[in-house]
Amino acid sequence: ALPKSKLGTASSLSSAARNLGMAMGVSISSILLSVQLKMTGYQGSVLNASPELLTKTISNVMIIAAALCIAGMCAAVLRNVDAN
Repeated sequence: ALPKSKLGTASSLSSAARNLGMAMGVSISSILLSVQLKMTGYQGSVLNASPELLTKTISNVMIIAAALCIAGMCAAVLRNVDAN
């Protein structure tokens, strides 16, 4: 537990980390989507891609994101096991 004088700093640090994580997630997802589209041979704006192509590429991005979440969860569990 933190003393009351440090709660504001802890809260702002937690919020900054959360916002950084969200920004990184959106950026990495956008990069993955662009890479997936280029791997299919599509050249052009994402807005002009066919719905079928977008469905396939976004599904791939979601699978990669899920794998990264599972890896992060495993790392957190292992970290907590080592701490105990």
